[in-house]
Amino acid sequence: GSIAFFRSPYSLPDEAALWIKVKRNEIPNKQPWFGLFLLERAPWIPFDASILGTLADMALPEPWNFGDKADYTILRNYLNGTLARAHKLGNNHLLNSSDGTLVSFNTGLLNRTTLKDIFVVAKTDPAAPYDPHSPRVCVEDDTRFMRSFDGRIPEVVTFFAGNNYNDIVYNASLPCRVSDEHISARVDRLPPGLPLDPRQRAGLIALAVQKTEILAKRNYKLVVPQFYMNRIQFLMPLFLTEAPGVGRPDVALVVNRETPNSYRGTTILPLDWAYMNARLLAKPESPWLSPHDIAASSAATSDSSLNEMG
Repeated sequence: GSIAFFRSPYSLPDEAALWIKVKRNEIPNKQPWFGLFLLERAPWIPFDASILGTLADMALPEPWNFGDKADYTILRNYLNGTLARAHKLGNNHLLNSSDGTLVSFNTGLLNRTTLKDIFVVAKTDPAAPYDPHSPRVCVEDDTRFMRSFDGRIPEVVTFFAGNNYNDIVYNASLPCRVSDEHISARVDRLPPGLPLDPRQRAGLIALAVQKTEILAKRNYKLVVPQFYMNRIQFLMPLFLTEAPGVGRPDVALVVNRETPNSYRGTTILPLDWAYMNARLLAKPESPWLSPHDIAASSAATSDSSLNEMG
């Protein structure tokens, strides 16, 4: 009951419906709803800690929490992001059972003992297609799963076309033009202690980008791909308060491939947001993006996989 949706009269270029989301205001004596987010709506499952813990123990080991927390924030976001992508791809990626009461998708995770695909199966109602519930996890030889889906298996979701791996490797030899003024205005995401003058902050950001580009030319893994808004982007670490390549970055710069010969840095993300977006594609191997060393931002939300556009 904390979120409400309604469908707008507009569509995306691929004719998918554009929805509007508002959030319930918990501040007393204020307007009952706030925010106005444009998004491409997708199913969302309210995974609880029990099912997430079961899945984490079943899958190949990897960190699913930030710092010392044990709330499976990363895993919850990963699953719903994968579900949203399966919904977008359709066809054999999001399967409905023969009687229409169940839906299933491939998590992209492997069982740690057998290396079999792990699937999520949830109950669904045709009258509420965006609200699957009561999920469970299984592998392909699960008897109930096989009978419910007539032996069909949901395919692993893909995030880029074919085997064009150039789409997910940052080319450090190309120029990256950065929206310095816009980024310097995001004081809510910048570390404390930076100059108050926006022009000075913009100068520091531009210098940080230049230093990271030097490092990226010597380590192609430094700039990490992410999937957001149905496109591949890149995450570039920015060192604003510590030495580049020595200390820890403060934020991640979101970089788009604007033309075949150039990039553009558009905004910045807290490191926990950056990790969750990057994890949709693959487990990040770059040392600056380690969930063990990242404290979850208070602004992080469990519904970030809804692809908000505002």
